[in-house]
Amino acid sequence: MSRINDFCGVTEELPYDKKDEHNGWLNGDIDYATDAPYFTILFEDEEVSEQYGNQVNIGVIDCPLSKISELDGDYDVRIELAE
Repeated sequence: MSRINDFCGVTEELPYDKKDEHNGWLNGDIDYATDAPYFTILFEDEEVSEQYGNQVNIGVIDCPLSKISELDGDYDVRIELAE
């Protein structure tokens, strides 16, 4: 059975530094996948995430992970730098 571990969406290509690309994630990470391009808000499965490459971390959510796992449907998302 396949488990859902993220809430994701397609984005335009984003600039990134190749040295920041890695495998895996931590639950709560917001990652940009350089091979898609898409971004993901990851809420579980960090313990098996090393098998997924082409990840660049662009942030971390600041709400309970259960709020993200309960999302359904389409949303416009805005990501801003924290001050």
